[in-house]
Amino acid sequence: MAHEEQLNVDETGHKDCGKRLWTWCFRAYLYTVFKISPSRSSDMLVEVLGKEFNGVLGCDYFSAYRKYMKKFNVALQFCLAHLIRDYKFLAEHPDPKNREFGQRMLNQFRKLFGIIHRREEYKSEETFQRALGKARDALVWEATFESPHTRRRRTWKNASI
Repeated sequence: MAHEEQLNVDETGHKDCGKRLWTWCFRAYLYTVFKISPSRSSDMLVEVLGKEFNGVLGCDYFSAYRKYMKKFNVALQFCLAHLIRDYKFLAEHPDPKNREFGQRMLNQFRKLFGIIHRREEYKSEETFQRALGKARDALVWEATFESPHTRRRRTWKNASI
């Protein structure tokens, strides 16, 4: 698996005869590998992927993935479903700034996925990619420059990053 350009990884806990185990799932483009282990640590990633893995690892925020990334300089792509779930949490947060930020981010994701779901309506791949890029840039802008937890603020409309 060390030669794969991209792998998606997840793990889930379960019990067997009262013993706590973890089933790890490594999904490559053409195959899937399952590994049952008593460990949920980053050592399992080293055991299965080795120290040579140089692709992109798609995963959730679990600390074992971040530890593996730091130790072996691997790129991570965090799961969008987890990120969207976190923004849904913020959209219902008691703090009005968090609520407003969560709602704005959810709106940006709706716009992005709206473009993806209407792909066939675009006259060409180029116009689709351009619309997708604009939506992506708007989402990144909101996340990095309009966060309630940052001092950076937008000072002009339609600014590009």
